[in-house]
Amino acid sequence: MEGEADGHRNHFSEEREVVTPLPSEFKLIKAAEGEGVECEDQRQFQSMDGSLIYAVVHTRPDTSFAVGQLARVVQNPTEEQCGAAERVVRYLKS
Repeated sequence: MEGEADGHRNHFSEEREVVTPLPSEFKLIKAAEGEGVECEDQRQFQSMDGSLIYAVVHTRPDTSFAVGQLARVVQNPTEEQCGAAERVVRYLKS
């Protein structure tokens, strides 16, 4: 998982550590049609979410709620949700 997550974005190591997978104020709000992120970012989000699901199933059940929430918006994620996925990766690395 760690190597796979590193391939998504290289700046994770520069971010500060987090103690929870999602911030307490995170709200799952589906984006309206056409309001999601660009196609390339969407593919990256989908790939990251798939990697996170693998981690939940095989090694980190403590992240299951956060990853489940993100999986609900995998077809049309917003910038905030992409940031939340990156936060889960940072949480896994800490």
